[in-house]
Amino acid sequence: MNKAALVVIALRFKFPFPTAVQGRIAGSKGLWILHPTDSSSIPKIWIRQSQLKVKLPRPLRRGERILDLVQTSSGQTVLPTMHLSMQSIMNLSHNGVPDEVFIKLSADGLNAAVGPLMDWRTPFALARLWQAVTHLGGVGGIRMSRMAAGLSRVLGYSGRPIGNPDAQASADPSEDQATASTRGDLDGGE
Repeated sequence: MNKAALVVIALRFKFPFPTAVQGRIAGSKGLWILHPTDSSSIPKIWIRQSQLKVKLPRPLRRGERILDLVQTSSGQTVLPTMHLSMQSIMNLSHNGVPDEVFIKLSADGLNAAVGPLMDWRTPFALARLWQAVTHLGGVGGIRMSRMAAGLSRVLGYSGRPIGNPDAQASADPSEDQATASTRGDLDGGE
């Protein structure tokens, strides 16, 4: 896929510029990465034979030429300022980047992630440990999802049959859609 196509995707969905996308188009599905040399301003995608799943009659209709975007590349942290997806690592390795480079990047990333967990002697060490555990464990996201489930019920978006706003919520909480506990998030402890 050329840069013009990836720019369209980034602008359309307000994503950071992706270097790889997974999707379906013209009876094909697969992963497309940034073309190394095409600099055309017209979006283009190249389909390998292995990606072609259904042979459609030519010429393709407009609806068959739409890219159904499944996922864009999501980075894996190797350094605080750098992210590489597994596909990017495999591609770089296949194209000659030595394995030692990836080993060093992984070691540096691991040291940066684990370092705050091992700091016990500096001032405010326990506060920094709490912050590191909260960040690495995704505690904030977990708490937000629990709170969102509870808020969904409070606002009436769950626990009632769809399309029937007058229906009463079930008396049995196990039958409700929102089952996550929000008590710990609202009162500060579990």
